[in-house]
Amino acid sequence: MAKAASTAAADTGERIPAVVDLRKKCREMPTRAPGDDPVARAEAAMQKLSGSFRIWIEDEIEMLEAAWTKVGETGMQDDEAREAFYRRVHDIKGQGATLGFPLAATVAASLCALFEELPAGQAIPEMLINQHVDAMRAIVREDARDESNRIGAALASRLTDVTREFITAAQSRA
Repeated sequence: MAKAASTAAADTGERIPAVVDLRKKCREMPTRAPGDDPVARAEAAMQKLSGSFRIWIEDEIEMLEAAWTKVGETGMQDDEAREAFYRRVHDIKGQGATLGFPLAATVAASLCALFEELPAGQAIPEMLINQHVDAMRAIVREDARDESNRIGAALASRLTDVTREFITAAQSRA
């Protein structure tokens, strides 16, 4: 009986014919050759681009610093400047590992957590933000790419711990 009721409900719907045949908009892809490995091709392409990764992460750090300077000039109450700064941090969080700097991505993730997890109205200490920005700059400058760099790894870990403690304390007060 339930099946009959659902069939009846489905029959009462209106069918709208497609105005554009999407099959005409797409080109047919030829079948892959037996030895073709798309993952290997992608890795080869990434290898070719990897020479530019250092330049790209340095550019990201410069844009981060410029955005933080703007926030310093206008204050955290300036929504546009704060959002621009957050976008820069979030970009490094997302691109850092791809560009060969996972420690910078870890520090950026910690800073993103401050913006995302603090209770509404809770101010972020400027000194803590400065420490994150300085850490990302130092990690890139000193080529402290991953956990094999003890100092960079310790710096990223400590900042993450301090951030987590600050967020937990702020959430318990809220």
